[in-house]
Amino acid sequence: MKKYDYDIAVIGAGCAGVVAARDLSNAGHKVVLLEARDRIGGRTYTGEAFGRQVEFGGGYSHWTQPYIWRELQRYGIGLNPPTEVDKTVWFADGKLHTGTQAEYAAIAEPLLTAFFNDARQWFPLPYDVNAIDTSDIEKQTLRDRLDTLNLSTYERDVLDGLLSTLVHSWDEQGVAQLLFWAATYFGNWGAFFEVAGSWPIAGGTQKLVRAIYNDSGAELRLTTSVAAIDDQGEQVVITTQSGEKIVTKKPSLLFH
Repeated sequence: MKKYDYDIAVIGAGCAGVVAARDLSNAGHKVVLLEARDRIGGRTYTGEAFGRQVEFGGGYSHWTQPYIWRELQRYGIGLNPPTEVDKTVWFADGKLHTGTQAEYAAIAEPLLTAFFNDARQWFPLPYDVNAIDTSDIEKQTLRDRLDTLNLSTYERDVLDGLLSTLVHSWDEQGVAQLLFWAATYFGNWGAFFEVAGSWPIAGGTQKLVRAIYNDSGAELRLTTSVAAIDDQGEQVVITTQSGEKIVTKKPSLLFH
């Protein structure tokens, strides 16, 4: 009879990891949650800066996102309303400009419309990315897309600033992913921007991640980097960077 340390090991305590650890432990399995960092949350992290709470990773959610919305509802965590902006400042064509949010929107909205104009043409059925041949757009970088719009220096700088809130590395980042995101929201960039960056989680993402973990029976081990995973048939041996070996069962669904 083999001796197992745990039924299941979940590697990585990001949002997906803590949900998996909760669901598996609540289903009766003995679970260990291994995380290389000294905190849970993965790419989401709520910290302090400039005398206030700041999100250093993902920070927004929306009721049109079913998985995260289900978790928010489960733990009674709401959303804060979008921030009211009294003045907008932007740098374009070598100058600093200021104006109201409405004045900035009047400049920015036509540029975003041009940028995302063909999102639904490339992704007519966003749930099926292979609905049509997208090989041409997959080769196009953000810089390529900007170059095709025939923008003035001022317009390009404004659009560059807007897009930098989402992506960077114009020569490396492909435009296809951005167009796909917009296509999932009916090709409407306004809906995409609302969902992606308007409604912050009340109390921060760490509040939600901590609520999920606290609802689990999993053992959490922070600062535990995994060096190797050895599938030995009916068991799996996980070796940490410190040399410790953790033995778990092999989930039955993987036997076949």
